[in-house]
Amino acid sequence: MKIDIHNHIRTRSNFQEYDFDRIVDTVSKRLGFNGTIGLINMFGENSFNYEKVLGLNGYDRTDIGNAFYVPEKEVLVIKGQEVPTQQGHLLVLGLKKGKQIKIYKSLEETIKEARDENTVIIGDHPFGLSGIGKYLEKNPEILFQIDGLEVHNGESCLWIPGKTKPYANKEIA
Repeated sequence: MKIDIHNHIRTRSNFQEYDFDRIVDTVSKRLGFNGTIGLINMFGENSFNYEKVLGLNGYDRTDIGNAFYVPEKEVLVIKGQEVPTQQGHLLVLGLKKGKQIKIYKSLEETIKEARDENTVIIGDHPFGLSGIGKYLEKNPEILFQIDGLEVHNGESCLWIPGKTKPYANKEIA
């Protein structure tokens, strides 16, 4: 099984009717049979939105509340949210339709709220500029409260002076 848990597909909000099939085709091509992708909502009102994608015309799909399955392409798309906290970002996977986790709270409060929603919690790009890695080093007990850490993030590979941290992926290895 191939899983991409942190994918924004693209962050603009003005989707066209053909985009649903393009998104699903891309996921199917890259991940193959039973491919699973976490379609991550960004924070903010006008950002990319799982619910908008779910409502687009295209392949038949089965809505299961916190994900949808496209049988023709054998692809599962899980709703997720990238949540900025006071200590860095978290991925929250499996939120129900219409639900959002409140942003910019403490890491501990955010984890509690996400747990109350029965989600999977991942520390994304932990040693990137907005990651929780340094906080976890000082508070290792929090590792037992989350489900995983993202060990590779494509944006963390690209060093842009003043914008990204060089070699952020290597700190987690």
